[in-house]
Amino acid sequence: MSRLHAQWTEQLNSLTMLYLSIKTANPTCAPVHYLEPLPDSNYVKIWCIDIFDGRLHEYIPWGGTDNCMHALLHAGYLPPTPTDPQVAFSLRTLDLLHSLFWVASNFGIQSFSRLLTDMHKTVFQHHLKTQLSLAFDMYYRILSQLHGLVQRELGHDVPDHRLKHSCPACHYKVENEQERPVQFIITGNGNTSLSWLHHHFEVLKSIHDGEHQTKEDPLVSTISDACLAWKNAQPIPLKSKAGALQVMDETGIFSVVCRHGIVQFLADMVQSGELAKYSLASTEKLIGMFGKNILFAYDVGCMS
Repeated sequence: MSRLHAQWTEQLNSLTMLYLSIKTANPTCAPVHYLEPLPDSNYVKIWCIDIFDGRLHEYIPWGGTDNCMHALLHAGYLPPTPTDPQVAFSLRTLDLLHSLFWVASNFGIQSFSRLLTDMHKTVFQHHLKTQLSLAFDMYYRILSQLHGLVQRELGHDVPDHRLKHSCPACHYKVENEQERPVQFIITGNGNTSLSWLHHHFEVLKSIHDGEHQTKEDPLVSTISDACLAWKNAQPIPLKSKAGALQVMDETGIFSVVCRHGIVQFLADMVQSGELAKYSLASTEKLIGMFGKNILFAYDVGCMS
């Protein structure tokens, strides 16, 4: 599988540019059907599977192109393997599967492969699912590569692009706009709604076997008495109501939103409660990105 991935990677850039030109000239990516060639001509005979045409043999002319992948892609097909392909799927079939995944994430490859066989009244074979999965993986890699090219041309691949353009009302300025005392207003808070279980299974196994070993938490030893008086600053093991949450690895998120309710960024709270470091790190991030005149409304009075 690693060799197959490496072979596809070698051709990824050329296939992406070729797909872009094909998609521009033929937006529906309808496959091209060629007549049976003469015996002395150069062509590729391959089984082609299409959502509308079913399964049929196609004779793909293979002329001055570098490899048969380019010839197949020109005809509107993509095979599951880059070397000696025996079957290929039409681009519009893979595009339909991609659209189905967008609107119904629980829709699977096997369901789609059974749909193909049921539509064209053929017997389902298990290897069809594997072939379709491999072809779709490469099709998705081409789309991802193309998306990256578009983002780079638009200048959207720079660091913190989403943060800079998250809220036009807060971050955009008109020509000759005067500097205001408060550039924009944001607020931040943490919660434990998005908690994840501890990922270290050996710890869970030791608890299951009855090995209740206690050791000093390095995070607790570095917290001052003043911080321990702040209820939300206490680590999870020190909270009276969080005995069942001690196995959590990620205990929640710290969210920062602007006054229009648009999320600026999120931070994972890892094995701790709402510590002061999250608000301080958020403040540093905002100052480094937008400079001065930022009003950060944050509740530090959550006393027990």
